[in-house]
Amino acid sequence: MTPTVCLLAALAQNVSMTSSVGGAGNSGDSKILDRLRDDCLESTLCRSAISAVTYVVEAVIALGRLLEEPSDPHPAAPTSQAEFDTLMRARIHKISGQLDRCYAIARANDNEASGRVMVSFTIAKDGTVSRSRIAKTSIDDEEMLACILDQVDSTVFPKPIGYPTSFTLPLVFRLQ
Repeated sequence: MTPTVCLLAALAQNVSMTSSVGGAGNSGDSKILDRLRDDCLESTLCRSAISAVTYVVEAVIALGRLLEEPSDPHPAAPTSQAEFDTLMRARIHKISGQLDRCYAIARANDNEASGRVMVSFTIAKDGTVSRSRIAKTSIDDEEMLACILDQVDSTVFPKPIGYPTSFTLPLVFRLQ
């Protein structure tokens, strides 16, 4: 069997597989596909082609499902304090790259800049930040501090359990 026929057999098998999931297809086509697949399975090249195409088709289907799922910027409220704490750590980790970019601003202005910044903020019932401020800092760079507040203000945090929650985020920026 030629490589082209092997590839066609692999594609046909996957089209047949995805059509049968959706309920489409016709029995005449199915017999042709079955014969092509049976002939193809005798060839190592065809078996490899089927495996590769199957992997790609499954990946495309999975990606399609992910793209169809709407992302909820306001996820459901956690049911326990432990769950809230875990979700907070994950969200803070997620924005750490943006906070590092804020630090890069200070480093651009002062190559030796390093120190601590304490950011206090209140998380409203819907997870948005209702108030934020720099509670304490050892880095005197207004542009960096404004950047940090912008990042915190634009982040949607987990919904607090039942009421707005005040939070203090200690940040340490070191020369590397």
